[in-house]
Amino acid sequence: MQRIPQSVQESIESGHLPSPPEILLRLMKTVDDEQATMGDLANIVEQDPGLASRILSVANSPALRRGRELKSLETCLVALGTRLVRSLATCLSIQRLFDRNAKLDASTVADFWSHSLLVGELARSVAELAEYPHPDEAYLSGLLHDIGELILLSALGDPYWRFLKNSAESPRLQAEESQLFGTTHAEVGGWLIDQWGIDTLLADGVAFHHASAVQILTATSLPQIIWIAQTMRLTGTEHGRQSQQSQA
Repeated sequence: MQRIPQSVQESIESGHLPSPPEILLRLMKTVDDEQATMGDLANIVEQDPGLASRILSVANSPALRRGRELKSLETCLVALGTRLVRSLATCLSIQRLFDRNAKLDASTVADFWSHSLLVGELARSVAELAEYPHPDEAYLSGLLHDIGELILLSALGDPYWRFLKNSAESPRLQAEESQLFGTTHAEVGGWLIDQWGIDTLLADGVAFHHASAVQILTATSLPQIIWIAQTMRLTGTEHGRQSQQSQA
């Protein structure tokens, strides 16, 4: 479990630490239960109309639909598979938590999701190339890798917002963040996932995405995949900045 300074932890908790959605936790428990059936999973999903609608939509999307339209929720779950359903449920649940937070600017949340979705897609691609057995797990961890930023923005407000605004993403980011706040968004994100009891592997992927190149060599596969995806994203962003500067 990640160790967060007491002062920061108190700030986070005083700002009402978001609770893990009950339906999400029940769904994850059911996905991991080898005795559970798709019917059991459908019974949970149908209690959340928003999630049920999202699953029906994705299962019938041009990219996944094969043949006739899928109208049964259970049939859609079979078509998507449990891991993709878990990813969809987590994405929607986490997005709801922070969309309702009045302390967070809508554009900030939109930028967060744009970056996170890209890292998630990169992580899944890296996982597939590396023949990691659960690429959707990599996608989910990539999707959540910066969740600590939203937590710290909610807890610390303007000081953390100014830090994010004035600090271009670079290898110095984590050191600057740690010096100023006594922790990093990576550590806070891993800590939050531990608090929720979602998945230790996912917590590791989140917690170590800003580790040094030397540190990541001894990590397990999932943190290495998220680290590579994050590095690819930062490299692409930096290349874009340099291109803009050369054209100016």
